[in-house]
Amino acid sequence: MKKLALVVALTVAGSTAAWAAGGPLTFAGNTASFSSSVSGTFTDVWTFTVLAPGASAASSITNISFDGAGGIGSFAAVLAAVPLASTVLPSPPVLVNVLSGFTGVLTPGPYSLVVSGIAGAGASYGGNVVLTPIPEPETYALMLAGLAIVGGIAMRRRTQG
Repeated sequence: MKKLALVVALTVAGSTAAWAAGGPLTFAGNTASFSSSVSGTFTDVWTFTVLAPGASAASSITNISFDGAGGIGSFAAVLAAVPLASTVLPSPPVLVNVLSGFTGVLTPGPYSLVVSGIAGAGASYGGNVVLTPIPEPETYALMLAGLAIVGGIAMRRRTQG
């Protein structure tokens, strides 16, 4: 009986590790890339933290299958509680499934990108998250002041010449 309990515990632990992947995203500049090889039912959680006061976020995730091999069924992703839209680009023998479409501004704090599906043999996906800082009002004020100075210099030259 003890052996059966041990086998069941090891099987559950092994199957849990097989479907839970992901991890923290590392940004190079404004972009973080990620990829994962998956099989069976999976749910991967990719985490990141927004540090800027406001950042526009976008994400794109792609799965490519050849002649039906390596495909992911029920392929879905959610970024900051917003589901990404799926676009299938069939071009036999290649099938490309792209998840994208998040548009929004993220406040500082922790976020997650959850990717899930049911994968066939040899399936994988890859993608990226792009955070673009939104200029603060002071940036716009400085730009307008610079334009006013350039405009004043142009007017002065025109009246002198």
